[in-house]
Amino acid sequence: MMLLTGRLTLLMLVLVPVSLIADTVTYWDWGHSPKRDSYQYALLQKVLEVTVATHGPFSLSRVPQELSTSRARREINNGSLIRVRAGPYIPAEMVDDPAEVNRPVKTPIMFNLLGFQRLILQRKDLPKLQGKGTLADLKPFTIGLGKGWVDVDIYRHNGFTVNDGAHVTTLLAMLEQGRFDLMPATLMDYTEALARASEPENLVMAPNLVIHYPFPWVFYVGINDSSLSDRIAAGLDLLLASGELQKLFEAHFSDELEFLNQKGLITVTLENPYLSDDFSFHKFPGLIP
Repeated sequence: MMLLTGRLTLLMLVLVPVSLIADTVTYWDWGHSPKRDSYQYALLQKVLEVTVATHGPFSLSRVPQELSTSRARREINNGSLIRVRAGPYIPAEMVDDPAEVNRPVKTPIMFNLLGFQRLILQRKDLPKLQGKGTLADLKPFTIGLGKGWVDVDIYRHNGFTVNDGAHVTTLLAMLEQGRFDLMPATLMDYTEALARASEPENLVMAPNLVIHYPFPWVFYVGINDSSLSDRIAAGLDLLLASGELQKLFEAHFSDELEFLNQKGLITVTLENPYLSDDFSFHKFPGLIP
């Protein structure tokens, strides 16, 4: 009798429709941009919710873990620890290691907000930036960025000297030590970056000056995870069409949008060598693609 019951249970499990099996999705939270990660996780939640009818139920959880860029890319392809991450769009042919090529969902999720950066510098060096408002004016300054960041190649492509020997956790210390002159930071991250400094009163933001370049930010999944890629793409299309994506974005980043719309803001524009011709931005009022 017990053998028969076991066989019946196994048969019932086999006969459960695939559409009723929850899709287990894990999102990587890298721990250094809480505001951005909060938005990205909320967006991924909505993406999965609006695709339940077409792609089935799901479970979503975030994995807050310190990983290098290289490790995160490999973990995504492995799929056991994390299945989704967000990052700058990079064509596969420009990734050095084939094992680190992930599958991008080619719908930018940040409306190019991350393409705007403020500059952190030592307070004593602020007079050196007085009257500086062009690319030629800024090129003599050394830029400090994290190792493995896409921004490194963008700044170098535009003629800057870049010190990329630091981890994200040591960048501020290197700036305080004078190892480089300027540290770019996104509009939603610079206040938390300053708070991590050992002597924050000695650092300051360059006033009324931002760096800008096209910087599409997308969701990535494993290279062979086409089903999840298709689901995220379909969900983003639905949210864009309904206006929900724009509303969620504005709710999370109203302060940053207000800053960009202020009068007298000087914008220095760079080229992004990674940007392919087939990539298009969805427009958001006040943001330059």
